[in-house]
Amino acid sequence: MSRLARTDNIRVVIGQGSPPRPLSEVTGADVLQSSAARLIRAYRGQRHKPVWRWFATTRRLILCESHLEASRLDLADFDQDVINAKAQPLSATGTYRGKSITHVPDFLFELRGGRYLLVNVKHPMFASTEKALRSSAWAAHIARDRGWGYEYWTGEHEPGQFVLNVQALHGYSNPAKFDSALVQAVRRAPGATMRDVIVNFPEAQRRMVRAAVLHLLWTGAFCTDLSVAMHSDMPLGRAA
Repeated sequence: MSRLARTDNIRVVIGQGSPPRPLSEVTGADVLQSSAARLIRAYRGQRHKPVWRWFATTRRLILCESHLEASRLDLADFDQDVINAKAQPLSATGTYRGKSITHVPDFLFELRGGRYLLVNVKHPMFASTEKALRSSAWAAHIARDRGWGYEYWTGEHEPGQFVLNVQALHGYSNPAKFDSALVQAVRRAPGATMRDVIVNFPEAQRRMVRAAVLHLLWTGAFCTDLSVAMHSDMPLGRAA
């Protein structure tokens, strides 16, 4: 088995312009409070297009390096266990398999209970290349040393329509766009499907009621099977 770098020899930068520090001195809280470790640039002919994405959990914009990264951020935003997120969270330099390496993972997510998840996102077409697997192994080593979880996400193993449905619901994530009284009325309205709920309201309100149902699906107040295409007759469960 290849020997990994000693963790006391790994130097980490957690904000642009910040001096490197030993990995042992880096905490998840430090990372979340710092600026991004790497500046994402846009340029002519770029293969992956950077995109700003609204992160409803903390109500701020986060810059993602690609649309695939934005998809993973949407999933984190939808996950009730995730309470904070940082893109380009840190840059870790050391030696792996006899060669020097510097790598910036894509995200650090803070989870409930003081837990953290370090995430690398890679398109399936490139996920199995030697360079990608080496960077992933290095990031996993960093996460393991800090007591964080690690994920190498390609989007390949999400069930059915799940990612597309979460992306659609993301458009209804901002509570500031909804009348809170109407949302509460929709939440209390009887009905086993979206169509059943909507017919409880006057015709003039039904467009906003439908949007409120989708907002409540985003917040977890309503639930349904998101692995299949959404439609008006999909069954709605309700949070206790």
